[in-house]
Amino acid sequence: MSTDVLKVSGNYLLDARNGDVTINVTTNSYQHTGTVRIIGNLDVVGQNTHIEVQDSRIEDNILVLNSGETNGYVTLGTSGILIARGNSDTLPTAATLLYNDNNYWNVSSVSTRGVFEFNSEELGSAIQANAIRINLSGGNNTLNIFGDDNPTAVMNVKGTDNYASRVLDDDDIPNKRYVDDALYSGTDLAKRIQVGNSFVKITDDSIPPMSPMDPDFGPSKIWAALGTSTNVVFRLEGTEAEIQGLIVDSSIIRVTTPETDLILRPGTGTNVLTGTASVAIDSPLKLKEFTDTVVPEDFNTTIYNSGTPGGGGTGLYYVNTTSSDELVSRRKAIIYGIIF
Repeated sequence: MSTDVLKVSGNYLLDARNGDVTINVTTNSYQHTGTVRIIGNLDVVGQNTHIEVQDSRIEDNILVLNSGETNGYVTLGTSGILIARGNSDTLPTAATLLYNDNNYWNVSSVSTRGVFEFNSEELGSAIQANAIRINLSGGNNTLNIFGDDNPTAVMNVKGTDNYASRVLDDDDIPNKRYVDDALYSGTDLAKRIQVGNSFVKITDDSIPPMSPMDPDFGPSKIWAALGTSTNVVFRLEGTEAEIQGLIVDSSIIRVTTPETDLILRPGTGTNVLTGTASVAIDSPLKLKEFTDTVVPEDFNTTIYNSGTPGGGGTGLYYVNTTSSDELVSRRKAIIYGIIF
């Protein structure tokens, strides 16, 4: 195939100001059979450039948009890539990847709904991760930030200004410092630790009623329940401490259930009667004066103080199901032994 050559010694101007210039390298059926090759630089000056091809390949590693800007910013406000979607080939109906000169990137669809947006002010910001994903296979909209790509990674908020103090909304994500502060300092505290129906709970009357921190507003106390909220096994409230139905209030120990005996029992094994341990009282024992009638109980002998000594000289009495009498002092016992 022969080649026709047009060779000029200086500049060459093809002027078609009132018409078009067409370079045809196709057959009559407009099938692409040839190539137009430009050896050298190409400057296109005009209002619009239309390229109608099926496959575009660009060797440049960086595409420059908004070239020639002289103001130090994007004069038109945004610069980027627009993807036509049928007749939706203009802003704001087309899909776009735009840099907004308010210092953020924005990806939008035909509904102009942003997919991601991040700051790039001053020193700049970046998204760099292995990897951030959502809608994993079978994940049901689960956000997986690191996964297998970065199995030893830790998510943190380093570099922020006292992040823990700004975690205020119910939907905010706390960091370790916030959790530590909530547990150990301040007035807005974590109020409940619960597993199943068993829990430990704290309330404080300094927290306002209906506060999100304390939906069960009440007096200041700490209590724990096992299995159900009615089975309170531990409680601290006011001056009282309650443990399994036993209340310690200042110097008094009492039972919460009315008409219930308080039993002190040493570690005697399974058989209390045959054990060798005893209940030891390491100080003088006082019996409060009892003036009411003592009702005898089966298999029990009750010792009580009447306050006023009788013939036995002690004021200590016993009562059981067969008899009742005053315990005799040593001096009275000697005198009675001599007389009788």
